Amino acid sequence: MAENASFTGSHSLLLEQQLPITLPADPDARRDPRTFQAQLNNGRGGGFVLVDQRVPVEAGRDYNLRFAWRSRGLVREQRGGPHGYAGMAVWIFWGNDQGALGHVWAFRADTDSATWQQLLNPRAGYVPIAGLPYTAPDGATYAQIRLQMVVNTDATPSVWLDQVEFAPTP
Repeated sequence: MAENASFTGSHSLLLEQQLPITLPADPDARRDPRTFQAQLNNGRGGGFVLVDQRVPVEAGRDYNLRFAWRSRGLVREQRGGPHGYAGMAVWIFWGNDQGALGHVWAFRADTDSATWQQLLNPRAGYVPIAGLPYTAPDGATYAQIRLQMVVNTDATPSVWLDQVEFAPTP
């Protein structure tokens, strides 16, 4: 929890890369994304942080996902140039006692927001349009909300999240 950095009160969730990733010394490794990622941090890979929570759901019911976020130090991936990025994502994974039933990529950020942004039912570039609630698929008994940050470059980003809520629509 980060103090004095919240949207609504005195605390928010902070995802942070504190040490820069060591990039491959071989410039040829930067041309191939798989080789590049395998050689980050001297073969240990890039940075990754995941915070998740499982919540009960009813199949066929609509749910709202809302949260506030801001960031510093995110890096958009350069297509055709040196590989590497630092981004934050939010996913919804659906499941039941027998296993996974699918997932939705709800949100992705790879550019900074210096001010708090409030989101309701975002979609990471998918149809239907953002703002529509998420519907639990047939057979679903839970949703797992995943907040994650991936760092595959020499940045040290920070992402603050607050007011994270996944609840049935009224």
